[in-house]
Amino acid sequence: MQSLLRSRLIPIRFQYRRFATNIVMPALQSEIRKKLMESMRNKDKKQTSTIKLFLSEIEIANKSNRPVTNDSEVTRLLNKSIKKKKQAIEQFLSANRTDLSDKEKDEVEILQKFLPRDA
Repeated sequence: MQSLLRSRLIPIRFQYRRFATNIVMPALQSEIRKKLMESMRNKDKKQTSTIKLFLSEIEIANKSNRPVTNDSEVTRLLNKSIKKKKQAIEQFLSANRTDLSDKEKDEVEILQKFLPRDA
């Protein structure tokens, strides 16, 4: 009985692995990953932590119902993240927390570098 169960589970496991390796990364996401490696080499902690946070948002989106498959979806997530950070800046300023608002402003500037230039 166990040999029958094992023979049925093994193909499913291999199919899953084969599927997981065929995921193609959008160009903008790969550019962001390159910037992450560059900032890690330069030991730029602000940029590294901001990029890691954004890449984790992409991974969370990939596990949801709407996976990120192209640059427009990465841009949508960038705009969403920037919007959240701007709202946080407003709340920090209303609470007189300029130290936290300055940190969020720096993160917004870093993320805005990845937005595509509109002609």
